[in-house]
Amino acid sequence: MNKSACILFLILFAHLAHSKDFGTYGTIFSITEEDLIANLQEKYQKLKESGELDNELKKYSSEIKNQIKRPKAIPGVVKVTKESYREFDPTIELAEDIFVPTDRNNIRPKLLYAKGAKINPLDYMEFDEPLVFIDGDDKSQEEFAIGYLKANNKSKILLINGLPGLKHTESGDYYYYFDQGGIYCKKFGISKVPSIVSQKDGQKTLTIHEVCLGKQHE
Repeated sequence: MNKSACILFLILFAHLAHSKDFGTYGTIFSITEEDLIANLQEKYQKLKESGELDNELKKYSSEIKNQIKRPKAIPGVVKVTKESYREFDPTIELAEDIFVPTDRNNIRPKLLYAKGAKINPLDYMEFDEPLVFIDGDDKSQEEFAIGYLKANNKSKILLINGLPGLKHTESGDYYYYFDQGGIYCKKFGISKVPSIVSQKDGQKTLTIHEVCLGKQHE
């Protein structure tokens, strides 16, 4: 059994060990050291012969493919029912000192920012790629996002539910990203969709626009 097969078997066996009770076989003797590889090979062979290994491999592969194709929806995010705007301050407070090297060997690093310093990324860069959060299973939200993307071609569509990837339509091709694990929703406090995160000219904060579809919006 090669190393890859052995590692995969270890993963699968750990799963099986938690889901099944194989009982006690034979007389119980005092604990002695066993040949780990030989023991694994024996268990691997038994699972293979019983067909259980193939079943677990197919099940595991299917679960992974489904998760990639349709990630789990971000919980707690609902549809917008009332238009609203709010400001988001991206300023962060440093948890530790930040140093930069002053020579190749980094022997005498220079303190760039001290612990506790407050840094606003918008002082150094523009947020020129608006984020449009939508439920990809909601046709009206999808149409809204595509319309927004046409008017703001740097924007990105982020799904909190639905099928990510490249979509081919009569009006063009569009790529839908997925907010894996709700990282961006948590960062910006997105609890309703569709929502747009963007920066207005000269502002040092971001604007979060919760769009109520069916009404006039910007």
